[in-house]
Amino acid sequence: MVLTLGQEAFNILCSPKHLALVHVRKAAKKDPSYWLAGAPYHHPGGFVVVGAAHPAFVARTGFALLPKLQRQIEQAKQVLDHGAPTILDVTYNYNPSDKEVYDYVDYMLSQPAGGCDIETPYKTEEEDEVNIQETTRVSLIGLAATPRDCIGVNPDQFHILTRLFHPADARKPHRLWCYGAQTEYHFLSKLYEGNPGVQWADAMLAFHLLWPDEISKDLGTAMAMYTRWGYHKNLEHRDPIWYNTLDTIGCLEAGERAYAEMAEYPVNMQELFWSLNDCVPEVLQWQHVGAPYDQEASDLAEYKLSLALTKYQEFWNARFPCVNYASSKQLIQLFDSLGFKAPMKKRVKKNKKTGETINYKSASVDEGVLESFAEKGSAIAKLIILMRQMGKTEDFLNLSQKGRYRCRAKIHGQAGGRIQTIDHNAQTIPEEMLVNPAIEGSGVFPRTQIIPEHEDDCIVVADFSQIEFWLYAWYTRCQKLLDVKDKGEYLYGDFYEAIWNEPFFKPNLPRYKGNRDDVITPPWKLLVAKSWPLGFIYGRGVPGVEGLPISPQRAKQIRDDFHKAYPEIGQFHNKIMFDATRNGFLQTPFGRMRRFANPTAQRNQLLAFPGQSTACDILIQKVILGAGRSIAHLFGPRSRLYFTVHDSGIFNIHGGRKDPKLGLQALQYISNTMSSPIEKLDGFIIPNEAKIGPSWGEAMSVDKWKKLNGINDPVTEAAIRNV
Repeated sequence: MVLTLGQEAFNILCSPKHLALVHVRKAAKKDPSYWLAGAPYHHPGGFVVVGAAHPAFVARTGFALLPKLQRQIEQAKQVLDHGAPTILDVTYNYNPSDKEVYDYVDYMLSQPAGGCDIETPYKTEEEDEVNIQETTRVSLIGLAATPRDCIGVNPDQFHILTRLFHPADARKPHRLWCYGAQTEYHFLSKLYEGNPGVQWADAMLAFHLLWPDEISKDLGTAMAMYTRWGYHKNLEHRDPIWYNTLDTIGCLEAGERAYAEMAEYPVNMQELFWSLNDCVPEVLQWQHVGAPYDQEASDLAEYKLSLALTKYQEFWNARFPCVNYASSKQLIQLFDSLGFKAPMKKRVKKNKKTGETINYKSASVDEGVLESFAEKGSAIAKLIILMRQMGKTEDFLNLSQKGRYRCRAKIHGQAGGRIQTIDHNAQTIPEEMLVNPAIEGSGVFPRTQIIPEHEDDCIVVADFSQIEFWLYAWYTRCQKLLDVKDKGEYLYGDFYEAIWNEPFFKPNLPRYKGNRDDVITPPWKLLVAKSWPLGFIYGRGVPGVEGLPISPQRAKQIRDDFHKAYPEIGQFHNKIMFDATRNGFLQTPFGRMRRFANPTAQRNQLLAFPGQSTACDILIQKVILGAGRSIAHLFGPRSRLYFTVHDSGIFNIHGGRKDPKLGLQALQYISNTMSSPIEKLDGFIIPNEAKIGPSWGEAMSVDKWKKLNGINDPVTEAAIRNV
């Protein structure tokens, strides 16, 4: 066995030209040693190569890759002690008889866990990135009862597997491992008419929870860390049987070992793992069912924006024929000639050859800089901002697929834990896009195009209020913040007084949002109180002051005054920095984990982790698995969760428009579910705000809905409160 340190040593022994064929992803083709690192590679010369990162590279990158290097060395020890198995060691029955399939299913039902992988007709990389086509058919189902045997089931034998997916008795594998289980769940649910009767276990999810910052989350990388199998797929000779064998046994062994490792952490991660697994059928609805979409309104809005953008572009080209408003370099020169000096901002880039991080400064005309120029009176900056916003027309208005809005959701996408939506990203759909700021009501509103399933239905939008602040209050045990939450006071008013040392609320009145003293609270001061504190609690530096009538020194004093008003925050920062330095990782009460090999260099990510990741898991528990799961049973079959956006859920309510009182009852149920005590946080309660309306963008307050629909009788209100 040879342990290679670094890419260069690996490539000297192993032909990069050959290895570039073993994986479909572009990153792997460029650097095959990256995803093979840790996996045994059977060299044609008769020896085994195990690739690892170079220690010097690990040191240069702030030791962020140290846990991975340690795992790679452990894998090398395993290969040295026990050898490296090959695919030839697996008993693979690729052409079984019906009886052999029947017997193997019986065999699987007696095992604690199994592996499963399906094959569909080959797709190009581009095709693979779009939504799964409904016309796609399953061509092969691979099953593994142990990591040493596997069976391939052909379409004419699929009916035999009903015993596995809907077993007549209580016997079934405790876990059926797939890799990226959303695909298997989708196809097998179609084949076997509903939710298959096995406990799905996503090995990719297990790998993600243990290694959330790992860039590559394909099966090859997971197998490199958790098995002694070499993962080699030659794309020049596509053999579905070979692929299926590797994938089926690989996800079983990697999944089982990763699952066992979850129990070794101070907070057992297995419960979190199953919660996220349970989200799979819910998020698949976001992709395959979607939400109704007002295509006619969208087409009109798109035409309106396109027409206005064309006029603005013609005006720009006539005024500045040699300046491209999309070019930062040309805009910097233009503003410099007009007396607006673009500020220098810190940048970070990576050296492609060495992987080293390079810090540098360069002039910037990003959105924040343009806004500061606009506040200083630059009409050109205002025009550029407007054109850039309008240039996003296709991103936000062409959302429909066959009259419905659909988005793919990934439960193992982001390191912090947030469920990521792509194609289209619901998180980035704006409330309003301007056409002409000088004309009131001239904008378009993309969110209004997400409409109810039926004209009798309504939409409920429920949002956790300032969830990250309240979670930080719980983590830090900051009594001042906890009192604000318990009394229902306006949080940003409290921040205002801490930052500016002057009153925000009218005297002798409750400290609510509506009791603001408008005479003595300038809007720009309130903007600072709203936008800066989140950066303070996450340990970020002094914010930029472009466009504000304060100096950098005053900004530093504001930050210091904030921490003096809430000293528990700084104490908590010191505690988790110490914990991360000692352990190399942090965990939330839910078990969510993130590694911090170099806490000093990763300080901002480290301080943000407790609040952001805990917020993600609360959203999953309360919105997706809580209200989202039960609402159809309580309020009618069309009632369901459309999708989540940031810290909110968008719900359709069956008959909620025809019967406005029913809509209010559903709203109250959702709100109560979201505000129920959180067991993992010692019964802590996060407040929420819920709105209701005829579309997502037109959701209004409960009071406005009551007034609009003439609901004012005390009996109804009491019934709603008691839902």
